[in-house]
Amino acid sequence: MQSFKFLVSSSLLAFVLILLSSPLLTSPQPQTQPQPQSPSIACRSTPYPKLCRSILSSFGSSPSDTYNYGKFTVKKCIKQAKKLSKVINNYLSHHKYAPASRLDAGAMQDCAELADLNVFYLEKISAELKSADSMTDALVDRITSLLSGVVTNQQTCFDGLVDAKSSFAGVLGEPLANMTRLYSVSLGLVTHALDRNLKKNKRKGAKTPIVLKNGFRQPLESLIQALRQTSHCKNKSTECGPIPRGQRKLVEGDGNHGILINDTVIVGRYDGDNFTTIGEAIAAAPNNSNPEDGYFVIYARQGYYPEYIVVPREKKNVMLIGEGKYKTVIAGNHNRVDGWTTFNSSTFVAHPPSPSLYCHRHRHLHHQDPHFTDTNITFQRPQSFLSQKSSLPLNHTSTKYQLPVLQQITSLCQLKQDLPLAFTLLQQNNGLHESLDSLQQKEAMGLLLQACGRHRDIETGRKVHQMVASSTLFHNDVVLNTRVITMYSMCGSPVDSRLVFDDLEGKNLFQWNAMVSGYSRNQLHEEALRTFIDLVTKTEFKPDNFTLPCVIKACGGILDVGLGQGVHGMTVKLGLLGDVFVCNALIACYGKYGHVHEAVKVFDFMSQKNLVSWNSMIRVFSENGFSRESFSLFRKMLECEESLVPDEASLVTILPVCAGEGDVKMGMVFHSLAVKLGLSQELMVNNALIDMYSKCGWLSYARTLFSKDGNKNVVSWNTMIQGFSIEGDVGGAFDLLRKMQVAKGEKANEVTILNVLPVCLEKSELLYLKELHGYSIRHSFQYDELVANSFVAAYAKCGLLCSAQNVFNGMEEKTVNSWNALIGGYAQNGAPTRALEFYLHMKNSGLEPDRFTLDWTSRRSSTSLSSNDFKWNST
Repeated sequence: MQSFKFLVSSSLLAFVLILLSSPLLTSPQPQTQPQPQSPSIACRSTPYPKLCRSILSSFGSSPSDTYNYGKFTVKKCIKQAKKLSKVINNYLSHHKYAPASRLDAGAMQDCAELADLNVFYLEKISAELKSADSMTDALVDRITSLLSGVVTNQQTCFDGLVDAKSSFAGVLGEPLANMTRLYSVSLGLVTHALDRNLKKNKRKGAKTPIVLKNGFRQPLESLIQALRQTSHCKNKSTECGPIPRGQRKLVEGDGNHGILINDTVIVGRYDGDNFTTIGEAIAAAPNNSNPEDGYFVIYARQGYYPEYIVVPREKKNVMLIGEGKYKTVIAGNHNRVDGWTTFNSSTFVAHPPSPSLYCHRHRHLHHQDPHFTDTNITFQRPQSFLSQKSSLPLNHTSTKYQLPVLQQITSLCQLKQDLPLAFTLLQQNNGLHESLDSLQQKEAMGLLLQACGRHRDIETGRKVHQMVASSTLFHNDVVLNTRVITMYSMCGSPVDSRLVFDDLEGKNLFQWNAMVSGYSRNQLHEEALRTFIDLVTKTEFKPDNFTLPCVIKACGGILDVGLGQGVHGMTVKLGLLGDVFVCNALIACYGKYGHVHEAVKVFDFMSQKNLVSWNSMIRVFSENGFSRESFSLFRKMLECEESLVPDEASLVTILPVCAGEGDVKMGMVFHSLAVKLGLSQELMVNNALIDMYSKCGWLSYARTLFSKDGNKNVVSWNTMIQGFSIEGDVGGAFDLLRKMQVAKGEKANEVTILNVLPVCLEKSELLYLKELHGYSIRHSFQYDELVANSFVAAYAKCGLLCSAQNVFNGMEEKTVNSWNALIGGYAQNGAPTRALEFYLHMKNSGLEPDRFTLDWTSRRSSTSLSSNDFKWNST
């Protein structure tokens, strides 16, 4: 892994250094070459986009299309799979690494067999991915089945090691996890590419029905297709009856390869279906079958099956297939890998999120206890599950070994729409799920609280909080109460966090930290500092490296230099100045104060720096006008010993420096780097590039980036409108504003209005100004102080003093800036008496003038009024 990271960093460094020194930059060329699909876009189809982009950064001909990316990752997978297979076989062959028990040995032997099987599958996949122009249903199903099997095999190996309590679980855990992520990335890319190519190449029109005959061998995907056609026949005929017995192969080839199908049954409620429940179908499966006998396939029609599925140990080689693509949800399976494949690795497997299916025949070798699976099945999308059934009708049977509900909850916590289902699984008859022991109950509630905070689902979070509070076992639990506090603050409700905090009988440092962090997260900096002072003065706890970064952020938020320096001194006394998180916070804080020298001292003092450290220091230089230092530090970051690879934050920080300097050549260097890293299509980076090109006067380049579909938010529109405004193109700005009004999903906001106004003033375009004002009134933007003040100043500059005063009179709250806009308008238009009159009105309202107010009135009144008319000293 370290060598891979070093190679990526080295190649990036060489790439950037060449660009920085290239004489071709004297006549820069834009990135206008058509891109079938950038790595950034392609990686969105994978569960690990950042890992995907890192892998594709070494792709020689990037940008390319998704199909080539997929083939590239498959080759990477083959190389790594062979290495893993060699490592596992080395452990088995050396006596000093001999497994401690028979179960341990069985688990390792399974891993070795699965690793070899993965190499075989991947090589077959690589051979199949020859031409993007010859996609068929059968080929797509075969490739995705095999690749899903590779992902499942990997997790099955790890599950076996854990269940056998193998001593190798710790040694192989990280390599197996890394390989699983690599396989999942490849699965995402290949599946996405195959689906796209299949849609492009598939012939339209009805297909010839597939008729299954006794003894006829065919691939599993053909069997599934026939089953789906058969299951749609409501009036049963000879062609739509039960599938006859016959062995069928998953992989075409010699008789010694592939997984065989022995018999198939259909579960449904039509006349002629074999069974009405899945449990009955499982019971009909043969006992203790061998892989050579083939699999017993259970095909379940689309529908709701409110049953508790049990697959006893003796029911081996069972395969369960649900009718319809994207309609099978198995809530309660053994595990879920990356959202791509769900499986029970001991007996059967189903893959709801993708149309591919795969089944294992290994894990039963080393299990001694009866192996049960707690599974609930509905053939719908996960988010519609609770709308059909508010609670899961489980008829639980106590067993010695069960697949844990905890892993089901962990899987469901990945998506916000699945959180209610996760909570329902945790509950049963208004209590906690009886299959969980106390430690598992605590872990499940903690996972749910974290997920609710992460997804900002305060409704489900309140239910979990109520569960914790009403439990005699957990109502005083330190960890859970801390997570409740954090959950509320992450959901934007620090008031609820405070209520929970105040009700705690005994508070520890973690709970104090949660409160400080929560206030800081919600921009309540003064409350964060008050809580910190209470912590220091009213308790015996000492702030740690979690407390101080939040406090330092709060100091920067209120721009209190003295307080920030005081906290800095406290970090020195507590011996925490060497902590990277504390130092990062100090750098950012000093940057907000404008104390660049102090920030540099902290940065240079750090013995270890992470990517956030470099990004923070570059931002300090950028925001304080040190452009040359920003560029120099970015280059040093690429050359540093940590071999850091720039991320989105790095590029979003450095691109505004190019925009501020008007240095389009350097901006193109970083644009090229973004393309090389696969980050150019990331929304924040794309917006920064649009801003850079616009401010550098390269509006056509900005429009090219903006015009790309599916990569816009309101910031994108505002940035592009500002670009037209900077160029003085009032027509272009308003055309884009009108398009924004009808665009799906994005609407103008106050920033949009403020970006358009300057071009109206510059061109004195009264019609455009009134159109913009009307739009603001319709959308209630005129109540915003900045917008209202801008319209007052705009009308005044155009000589429409009555309109300016009407806008002023309509303001609910008038600030000094509001009065200045009106006073300045009258002063500019030769009405000094009115200017001084409104000055007096402002004084009478209780507001004190600032230097801008005095400047307007003094300059205008000195030419038209005598000094006796107004006593400046009296003010």
